[in-house]
Amino acid sequence: MVTARSAWQVAEDGRRHAAALAEAAAVEARRARNFELGALAEERTASLLDELITYGFRCLHDRAWPGTRSANIDHIVVGPSGVFVVDTKNWSGDVRIEGGRLYRGDALCDDDLEKVQAQADALRIALASTGLPPIHVHAVCALHGRDLPKTIVGNVWVIGAETLPRALLRYNRALTEGQIDEVLDGLRLAAPAATGPSSAPVPIPAQASAALPAIEEILQPTLFTTDDLEEDALEAALQKPFADWMTFLHPAQARFVVRDTRGAARITGGAGTGKTVVALHRLAHLSRGRANRLLYVTFVRTVPRVLKHAFARLSPETADRVEFSSLHAWAVRFLRDRRLPHKVDQRACDNAFARAWSRLPERHTLERSAPYSYWREEVDTVLRGRDVRSLDDYLVLERVGRGSRLGHVQRGIVWRLAQSYAANLASSRLIDWNDVLRLARDEARRLPPEPTYDAVVLDEAQDMPLLAGQLLVAIAPEGGLLFVGDDGQRVFPGGFRLSECGVDVTGGRSVRFTRNYRNTREIYEFAATLLSGEYAGVLDDLAIGQDTSAQRSGGRPVVVRAGSTADHDTALLTHLAGADRSAMGSIAVLTERIATVNHLLRLLAHHRIPASALEDWDGAPYDGVLVGTAKRAKGLEFSSIYVTHAEPNLLDPDASGLEDSALEQWQRRRRELYVAMTRARDVLWVGVLDPAVTSAAAPLAADPTPDDAVEGTVHELMRAVLGAEPTGGPARFRQSGWAYEGTHVGLSCATCASALHVCRKPYESAGRSYRFWALTCPTCLTSVTPDELPPDTQKLLRKLG
Repeated sequence: MVTARSAWQVAEDGRRHAAALAEAAAVEARRARNFELGALAEERTASLLDELITYGFRCLHDRAWPGTRSANIDHIVVGPSGVFVVDTKNWSGDVRIEGGRLYRGDALCDDDLEKVQAQADALRIALASTGLPPIHVHAVCALHGRDLPKTIVGNVWVIGAETLPRALLRYNRALTEGQIDEVLDGLRLAAPAATGPSSAPVPIPAQASAALPAIEEILQPTLFTTDDLEEDALEAALQKPFADWMTFLHPAQARFVVRDTRGAARITGGAGTGKTVVALHRLAHLSRGRANRLLYVTFVRTVPRVLKHAFARLSPETADRVEFSSLHAWAVRFLRDRRLPHKVDQRACDNAFARAWSRLPERHTLERSAPYSYWREEVDTVLRGRDVRSLDDYLVLERVGRGSRLGHVQRGIVWRLAQSYAANLASSRLIDWNDVLRLARDEARRLPPEPTYDAVVLDEAQDMPLLAGQLLVAIAPEGGLLFVGDDGQRVFPGGFRLSECGVDVTGGRSVRFTRNYRNTREIYEFAATLLSGEYAGVLDDLAIGQDTSAQRSGGRPVVVRAGSTADHDTALLTHLAGADRSAMGSIAVLTERIATVNHLLRLLAHHRIPASALEDWDGAPYDGVLVGTAKRAKGLEFSSIYVTHAEPNLLDPDASGLEDSALEQWQRRRRELYVAMTRARDVLWVGVLDPAVTSAAAPLAADPTPDDAVEGTVHELMRAVLGAEPTGGPARFRQSGWAYEGTHVGLSCATCASALHVCRKPYESAGRSYRFWALTCPTCLTSVTPDELPPDTQKLLRKLG
């Protein structure tokens, strides 16, 4: 029997339960309403984005989030300006951006921004297999019902949904129509529809599409990077301005850009394989998801300025967070900030070494096997560059980067020379550049720089001393250090192995590129003949440049042998006069010695050819010729390269008469010549000062006459020489009696600057004997008469007879 008291209790329990159910129902109703409002906001954003379809964009809505089981991405937009991951927010109340942070009321919205950033990161990784550079994937937080301009907050676009379509239209052009199709194919696999099919492009009537503004009128192209999987990608890149070409990234390389190495990494490869471009793209990718600074250092001080300019084009939103510097300049700034010795008086250091040398009793023993400069390098790069602390350590040291052999007696003398030099520095209170690196390394080990770096790249590492590797290991975060280099381009007496720094790049953290995208096959194969001799295995890489293959064909390199500087310079000026004026700014004249640079600058100025020292160039567009040494051009590339005043013995592969230090020096100078030649993308001209040549007007032997092409028509002779029949020319070119004469000094195609092949045919006029000229371009495959050449070239032809 239920008592009155228990009945009241049951009633009270029922009322409480009903109230709890009502509250839960209200919560669920509010939750449903929020989802309903969110869905309406997403639909509104989707309708706004779908308007972009008429401008070449494709919109995918409600897609699966790669790497998750059930999470979704609101919108993915793919178009000429890149890939955009859009997360729609329907927030009420006060929304503001203060101090670089997004607030909703008083609450920070970091979690919301991190979510869309994580979605973008997932797509970057998923699309790397299609070759899409990660820099082209953007995270966007679209605020429904708010007219807010684009603001970057932690690498995420925060923008009003109504403003977003126009912002996408105006953003930098990045992808071609073919590339958009590639990306869409990848997204259909990586991010399929979460709840149903994605919105399809709406067909546009021809009459309506004709009235639409062209996409080129809306987008301002500032960067071109191709990701096509076939050779037409390379051809498309070649048609773009040269400054844009310098950011070319191949699909096979894009995968390494986003790879999570979980440790130090290494990129090696022959010239023109894109090592530096990959490093720049990797920095751009990392800079999007890291809060601290990133550092890019190299050996030559001219390169960082050019790369800084290129990176600003590649990733303008993060350019201020990436520091570009030469290694020694960075170390000097670091020591200065720590109030440690950092000033180097190079002349005083040279005098200190000269005193040590002059007072060395056994110096004659060393002089018998190598010159003074060799022993200076030995002390600088082997002993002091490796911070060797004892003679016993030096006696057993493997001298990485040095080709000649040293016995114990010689090493003992060199050790005493180094000790005397160090004492001279100390007594004069001097430090040299190795001291700068050593002091910076020790200070970084004691207290790393603040704020810290999220990633560090060491480019041209094959030319660095061991101290450089040890210094960067000390300042780089764990897993954030990338070494880039190539033993075949080692032109300084440095070099070290990663194992000497305690660095391990096994387990998928090392890659070697072997496809050359820069040079034509003819240029690279010609330059690669200079890669001879032993390789030191710098950076623990035992491969050599001969494993590299170029991907495209072009004109043959022009080699001019002149018996005097005057003849050499005349040939150079004649060829430059026929160069494509629109290519100015992507032409460089390179030589071995600084004194020759000054001579060339005066020569070009005298003949009113605009020119500037490569050392002063910062990568900005320049309407003239850049002149510098091959060492200053390391890490750079140009459309046309003119290598001047080369010595014949460097082109001669026979080194049988050279031993030890002389052989080592010869090999290094040949590698330097190889570096100079491989800066050329399309045109290579090499001037050789050869005393054996008596006249610059003599025909060159670069294109020997085939046995079956001694005489015939111009087209028959050229087919035998070039493997293809040219077009053009008057009727007499199709008559027999022509003889092939190879190429001549200064005769180049006015269109592509390739060396012209010459055929001659005798004829008589007014009782005198003459010979017709037939000039054929191996690149354009057209034959012309002298009347069709520029006036300067016609003058040269009249001089040649």
